Amino acid sequence: NYDALILKNELLNAFYAKNEIHYEHLMEMLLGTSQKVMDSAGNYWKAYLRYGASLAIEGKEEQAEQALKKAVEIAPQSLEANLYMAAFLFHFEGRHEESKSYLEKALEIDPYNPQALAINRKLNI
Repeated sequence: NYDALILKNELLNAFYAKNEIHYEHLMEMLLGTSQKVMDSAGNYWKAYLRYGASLAIEGKEEQAEQALKKAVEIAPQSLEANLYMAAFLFHFEGRHEESKSYLEKALEIDPYNPQALAINRKLNI
């Protein structure tokens, strides 16, 4: 079940984010679960989203961006895909305008989303 593997990836991500030194050994598994879904499911946007998030955590920014863009390409009406792309780009100097375009799409989908509103406040400071 692809969604079960995606959930596993999300849980591993949460453990890693909580304490990356303690859970450093999970990185290979973190990438592996989303990679497995991507390889098996083809154009499942959540697999690209989770893989991109995992790559970003590992510091593989170019690959992460490609995976996140693929998620948005597959699911342009996905709040989550647009929000992840906006949040990812927000971290790079000189890419805030690009981040805003994804954020605007996310807010168009869900104008009251708390994460989107928080990023919006940061971009408009």
